[in-house]
Amino acid sequence: MTSERRTRGWAGVLVMALLVGACARGSDASLDVNEPYPFTRPPPPRSETPVDGTYARSLTVEDTGRQPVHCVRCPPWRLDAGTAQLQLEAGRLTTVFEPVAVEQRCPDCKPPEGFTMRVHFAVDGDRLEIFNDPTCTDTVGVYRWSVDDGDLTLRAIDDPCPYADLRAGYLTATPWQRR
Repeated sequence: MTSERRTRGWAGVLVMALLVGACARGSDASLDVNEPYPFTRPPPPRSETPVDGTYARSLTVEDTGRQPVHCVRCPPWRLDAGTAQLQLEAGRLTTVFEPVAVEQRCPDCKPPEGFTMRVHFAVDGDRLEIFNDPTCTDTVGVYRWSVDDGDLTLRAIDDPCPYADLRAGYLTATPWQRR
């Protein structure tokens, strides 16, 4: 290999290294894939809140008034029969829903889908604000919260999200039991 070709090869490597370095500096190296995207507000500080904890509940078909159905484009926050967990920790709310198994009338039918949602929240007294929700990117839902004997109860005050009836219904249907 000639000296000129070797110099061009190293120059190419140097240019690529500079490009990669510039891209890395422009990005957030501490990006957490579990952190909700800040659509409306920056993420709240990671500090303890009075509502922090892990809560759960199970709802039956009788509780919801209908059996879950398979849906390809159903929005999250559906109130279906199944088990749900709600984790509130330092301004981060994660909910995981798993539907109950339902009788399949055909061998090719698909079971209902569960979902996971991650949003930010802030607490001010007995008010809990939910924001940076990927289904309601430019709205803030306001709820009143209380914890009695370990049960978390949420009541909707104002939730202008287009899916507000779903989100509010999901969060406020029954109290959540601390785990």
